[in-house]
Amino acid sequence: MNGLARYAVGVTGLFLPTLFSNIAPAEAVTLTDNRFGETVGFVGADFDNNDSGTSATEFGSGFDISQAAHITEILWSGTYGPSRTRTPFTDNFSVRLFTLNGVDDFGRVLTSPLATLIGDISYVIEPVQIYNSTDVVDVYFYTLSLSTPFSLGSGGYLLSIMNDTSADLDDNWGWTRTDQGGALFTYDPTEPWEMLSGGLYFAIQGETKDDPQAVPTPMLLLGLLGFGVTAWRQRKRRA
Repeated sequence: MNGLARYAVGVTGLFLPTLFSNIAPAEAVTLTDNRFGETVGFVGADFDNNDSGTSATEFGSGFDISQAAHITEILWSGTYGPSRTRTPFTDNFSVRLFTLNGVDDFGRVLTSPLATLIGDISYVIEPVQIYNSTDVVDVYFYTLSLSTPFSLGSGGYLLSIMNDTSADLDDNWGWTRTDQGGALFTYDPTEPWEMLSGGLYFAIQGETKDDPQAVPTPMLLLGLLGFGVTAWRQRKRRA
């Protein structure tokens, strides 16, 4: 009970209905959603993909939220290959957040690491047909329920999801790729991120006092990329 409520109890119980009726309860909302579009394939977001001795390619997607919120769940999907004989308990997911810091002269997206999200991961399996193909793939739809809600202010961020299936000898993991959105990749997350055509399947859910309008994931990112392309062209003309 907060200080104001304790003061009200001390004076008279008659004030309690008025005080508490003016406090808006937190509501579970979808803060950003990129689960639309057709499934066109999967990107190898797996540290176990690396056979060259160099850093594995990391994938992510920018998103924007319209007001301060507490993140409670991350949803995404993916599959396994080439044998598609996933061994239970061999996943080792890394779910990370970055802040978006604009773009450089070449249109690459600048970020700063923010947090690694920890919690319990559950999944369901559904068959999905690949767009413009007869292939039907078993796709895993994951939910990360955070151990502790993570607070974000309004602004632009980047979500990165990587897996490490080193314990599975005949499969690697791929994040579902769609035909819409703002996917990014980097060979080193301390360096700028570059644009990848299409998007990645994910959504972020949380709690706010008011129910904000969900902001489609590509909006902020595409604006940043457009600014970066303009800056790069101006730089090229000067050169």
